[in-house]
Amino acid sequence: PGEEVKENEKPATCTEKGSYDIVTYCTACGDELTRQHVDTDLAPHTIIHKDEVPATATKDGMKEHYECEICGACFTDAEGLNEVDPETLIIPAAHVRGDADGNGELDSPDVTTIQRYCAELPVTDNFDEIAADADQDGIIDMIDVTLIQRVLAEMTTFEEWDAKHQPV
Repeated sequence: PGEEVKENEKPATCTEKGSYDIVTYCTACGDELTRQHVDTDLAPHTIIHKDEVPATATKDGMKEHYECEICGACFTDAEGLNEVDPETLIIPAAHVRGDADGNGELDSPDVTTIQRYCAELPVTDNFDEIAADADQDGIIDMIDVTLIQRVLAEMTTFEEWDAKHQPV
């Protein structure tokens, strides 16, 4: 018999175990004499530090944490021992973007509220000027109405809008 060789090696990641086969071949004829399949443990997470991103008036922030570059898992420690749900790291924005009527959610009455504001008609006592400026250009106008309508109709998102309308 010849020496053992590794074949079919599959490296482990932080989400999947690895494996390989240990095979021995006959040195005279080349026939396979033995084959043993070996599973390996998970690889450690590849952890990077993420600084806190403060919330703004209309955008959520994120608490300081550690994150695996491979699987995206979030941790409170650099060693990756204390995994947390990413939702628990969110720092909520002070206002819901587009929520002109101040009811805590983006919905069709927000469109009507901004239309009334633009027409200089009475609006609710809870009118939220910061949230009503949905396109965040400092002006409450019909562009905000259109943007909210498009978001509600799932034709775009605020993030897609922002990416296409970066200030120059």
